[in-house]
Amino acid sequence: MQNKIKKEMQRQELADYLEQLATALRTGSFETGGHCWSIPDKLQAKISHKEKKGRIDTKIKWRW
Repeated sequence: MQNKIKKEMQRQELADYLEQLATALRTGSFETGGHCWSIPDKLQAKISHKEKKGRIDTKIKWRW
């Protein structure tokens, strides 16, 4: 299963999407691709920020 979002967004639109993800993590239930996933209390997470040519690339990954 792969569900990627790659599009130009307004800052507020991205903030709203990240808030929806945060709410899903807090409640322990994540829905994507028509499937609802139960999120355990502990999971592995990787957050990275990389600067290149005056731009910032941020990646957030989590798995369980």
